[in-house]
Amino acid sequence: MRKFVIEPANWLKALVVLCSLFLGASFVTGAALAPTDLAKSAVRVEVAGGHGSGVHIGNGFFITAGHVGKDVTSVILTAQDGSKYTGEVLWAVLGQGHDVALVYSPKAAGLDASSLSCSPSYVGQAVRLVGNPMDLEFANTWGRVSSNFGFTAGPWNGLIPLDLTGTFGVSGGPVYDEATSEVVGILVSGLPNTGYTLMVPGADICRMLGRVV
Repeated sequence: MRKFVIEPANWLKALVVLCSLFLGASFVTGAALAPTDLAKSAVRVEVAGGHGSGVHIGNGFFITAGHVGKDVTSVILTAQDGSKYTGEVLWAVLGQGHDVALVYSPKAAGLDASSLSCSPSYVGQAVRLVGNPMDLEFANTWGRVSSNFGFTAGPWNGLIPLDLTGTFGVSGGPVYDEATSEVVGILVSGLPNTGYTLMVPGADICRMLGRVV
């Protein structure tokens, strides 16, 4: 397991993020996108040798899976309109019960953003996943939250199972609540031979970003 270390410069950036939260800035509160526009906040996250997915949560900050952002200092973010931005990986956690990375790209701050929900998910909640499976871009799949008992295995703890389709390239993709259009989690894995996938819930991501839930 990779040792989790944050460089001092990134601690300062994280401090700025936390200050903006306490001062009431719009970080992780993005715009209220209509269901037909949800893909506008989703991005393709390109790294050497592969890609994943992610979502803009406001002010140039993006979240993706920790295993997408680990061991790299920067990624290429591709928006739905094809525009590309360099993003700096502020931190990436794979292990310690989590699988989340925070990416910052100030030049991408003007992209559409989605709100990150800090509320717990519930069984039967209707959700939509937007991601980049294999060679497809910004593909949508629909499903529901299957259980409120968190799945724990390997580096993960408390992942929420969904009955929707996900495959390689979708890791880090946003899971949206169909009713509110808020991001309720990010997809990080599938359960082989079951048809179920697993997400890090928004409540856990909020705690990692310093939000009180």
